[in-house]
Amino acid sequence: SDREEPVKDGWFSSSARQVYKLDPVAGAELGATRQDRMIILPERPYQVLVEQDPTGLRGLRKFVVGAGGRLIPAV
Repeated sequence: SDREEPVKDGWFSSSARQVYKLDPVAGAELGATRQDRMIILPERPYQVLVEQDPTGLRGLRKFVVGAGGRLIPAV
């Protein structure tokens, strides 16, 4: 849990309520079974992205803008 808050539980007692921090990007409140994330990049930023391989962008489906403005799905 993210934190605990005291909550009145009658006249003379209280109990602790746990408040959870949910990731808004994960779609916890959407009720969706699956969520796909995609990114469209020019060639040079894509090349840098492949070289650095950041963990936050590994699960994204990537597209590269090729010659003539065509989208190329990246592997």
